[in-house]
Amino acid sequence: MKPWVAGTRSRPSRATFWCGEPLSRAAALTIFRNAAPDRLFSNAGPAQPWIAVYLIGLTGGIAAGKSLAANWFRHQHIPVVDADAVAREVLEGDRELLESVRLGFGDSVFDARGALLRRELGRIVFAEPARLQELNDLVYPRLAIVLEERLAALGNRPLAVLDAALIFEWGIEDHCDEVWVIHAPDEVRIRRIVDSRGLGESEARDRLASQLPAEDKAMRAHRVIRNEGTVAQFVQRLRDEAAPLFAGLGLTLREESGT
Repeated sequence: MKPWVAGTRSRPSRATFWCGEPLSRAAALTIFRNAAPDRLFSNAGPAQPWIAVYLIGLTGGIAAGKSLAANWFRHQHIPVVDADAVAREVLEGDRELLESVRLGFGDSVFDARGALLRRELGRIVFAEPARLQELNDLVYPRLAIVLEERLAALGNRPLAVLDAALIFEWGIEDHCDEVWVIHAPDEVRIRRIVDSRGLGESEARDRLASQLPAEDKAMRAHRVIRNEGTVAQFVQRLRDEAAPLFAGLGLTLREESGT
């Protein structure tokens, strides 16, 4: 297996996991220890300390169940870096970036006090893919630096999770050792959005259309975990997928305290 070179990080082959043999902890960690530190996601600023951690990239379309999967990993005492939450922090905490958003999207996405109206901004970008790309282009350079810092702060952990809806869209899948895609049929996801987020069906469909199709994400994943049934069924699928990896890294699966 190749270590990171030229700003990329190689992943193990799928055969490592599908052959039924768990990856040993030593093998997982030596992936990274035969090369000098390099960039993770960004191309600006000082390089962060070497990250000796096996990194799962967790992604999935809106309302597929990615957040539920992230919480399951937290229950297993696995550190989770929430890229979507970090993006919100970056977007709302950087005055220069906010001014760029104002210039690009207008005063209507801010309230009278100058606070960003995220839902109004969402209505614009999720209805027009080009505007969504414009927003991502503004946010990602700053976000990448913060993600590096958060992952570097984890230290020498055996396993961590990067929870990010846009792993493939940002082109950072090769920085993860595995990518897990949470998948649910479109109609199930639309029903969840309408029921839980207060959006109409048309707006829900716009949100789905703004993202990479679920089938495309599934084809590029190491593991696909379906979530169209009950929470208990989904949790069991997560346990089944995680068990060989946890065993190989010397980790123990905790029992579920409830669903």
